[in-house]
Amino acid sequence: MKLELASKLDLERAHYFAQLGSYFDNLIDEASIRYAFSSSLQDIWYNQAYGFSKPIDDVKGIIDKVREKSESFRKDPCLYIIDDLVSDKLAQQLGDAGFLEFENELWMAKTELSSDVPQVNEFRVVSISSENEIEDFKKVYRKGLPGGEVETYINCALNHILHPPALMEVNYLVAYSGDKAVGMYGLICFETYSAAYAVATIPGFQRRGVFSALSATAERMAVESGARILFLQTVQGELGEKAFRSEGYEDAFSRLGFAPKEIVEGLTHG
Repeated sequence: MKLELASKLDLERAHYFAQLGSYFDNLIDEASIRYAFSSSLQDIWYNQAYGFSKPIDDVKGIIDKVREKSESFRKDPCLYIIDDLVSDKLAQQLGDAGFLEFENELWMAKTELSSDVPQVNEFRVVSISSENEIEDFKKVYRKGLPGGEVETYINCALNHILHPPALMEVNYLVAYSGDKAVGMYGLICFETYSAAYAVATIPGFQRRGVFSALSATAERMAVESGARILFLQTVQGELGEKAFRSEGYEDAFSRLGFAPKEIVEGLTHG
C-alpha cells in the first residue's frame, strides 16, 4: 500500500480521535506539533507528541517543547515520528540528545471493504451490551492481553463503550465457542474511518478461526457505518501481522517512538 505523507498523517490523527474518551482525554494541536495525553495511563505509549509533518531541523527546540508540555501534564516526554521523516541523521541527533528508539509500530490498513465477507460459522460473534457479555469481555482481555495495567485498559475500553463520543460508533465484539468467550475485537467508526483495537484470542483457541470470525463481523459493521478504510496498529515483528495480512490488511507505514534513555531502559509494556 502506497500512501503519501498527508494520508499517513490523516490516519495518525484518526487514531487519536478514535481513542478520545478511552485511552486519551487530552488532544492538543499546536503549529508544528500535536500532543495526546491520558489521565488514566502513565506510560509513554499513551502520552506523547506526534503529528510532525515536515523534517525536524531544530531537534533541541522540539525536545525542549515536548519536555515542557509533557511536564505540564506530569508525564515523561515521548515523540512518535512517521517513517518518512526519520533519517539516520535524525536518529543520531535524537540519540545525542539522550533520546532512544523504543518502538517501531507497524500501521496496517484494508481499503477494499465488503459487507459480504463469509462468516466463520463455528464461532458466534456479538457486540457486547449485557452485563454477562461485559464480564466475558473482561475475562478475554485478561487472558488475551495480560499485563500489569490490564485492569486500567479494561476500564478505558468500558468507559468508551458506556460513554462514546458524539458522532462515533464504538463496538467491542466477543467471539464465543459454545458458551465460552474466546476472542475480542474493538471497532471504532467515525466519518469514513474505522479502527481496530484490543484484538486478541485466548490461549488454546489461537489459529482456529476466531480472528477470522471477529474480522468478518467487524468489516461488515465498518461498511454499514460508511467506512472506506479499516486500520490498526501493531508492533513490527509481532505474530499478529500474519493474521492481519491473511484477512487482507496491507502495510501502510511505520512509526518510530523515541523517549529518554533512562525511561527506555526500564520500559515494560502493559
